[in-house]
Amino acid sequence: MTSTQVLDLKGKKVGDVQLKNSAFTSAQNEHHKDAALHTMHLSVVRELANARSGSANSKTRAEVRGGGRKPWRQKGTGKARVGSIRSPLWNGGGVTFGPKPRDYSKDMPQKMRVAALREAVGYCFDKLVVVNGFEDFANSKETKGYTKRFNQILKDLQLEGKKVVLALDFDGEKLAEQSQKLRWLAAILQSSKWYVWVT
Repeated sequence: MTSTQVLDLKGKKVGDVQLKNSAFTSAQNEHHKDAALHTMHLSVVRELANARSGSANSKTRAEVRGGGRKPWRQKGTGKARVGSIRSPLWNGGGVTFGPKPRDYSKDMPQKMRVAALREAVGYCFDKLVVVNGFEDFANSKETKGYTKRFNQILKDLQLEGKKVVLALDFDGEKLAEQSQKLRWLAAILQSSKWYVWVT
């Protein structure tokens, strides 16, 4: 068990919380550690591959416009025989074995994805911050100013200008009911605790 401090929205300590080490890492020995690193690597490769649009496209000699007429006769000119001006050997011709639209996405079992996330979080466990006190923020009847208030919270927590990863505890159905609000902020409003990893 590892303890970390709990902060309020003003950045003041209001208590401590006990966290299970097993929830952040599954590497019990060197063999498991190597497997965990490999799982993290596969997860990163998957994320980068899934982000690719795969829209690169080049035209073959059959798709390039023109080239329907034989440029010159087969024999008697002293030049090489040519059947089309859109040959890949010609300027403006088709591309041989060029890229075509394709799907680069990779699949990964859900348990492996969870394990990779657990290991990644475990490496920055010392930067974990638990924020409590979003109940009043969620129950507020104000319909404007959420972004301004959230920016003030970041300033109070001294997180302004830093990259953060938010792990929110909220119900997806409740979030759908808050669709009239900013979606990313509505997720925070539905959360009573806010886990922040500073990178």
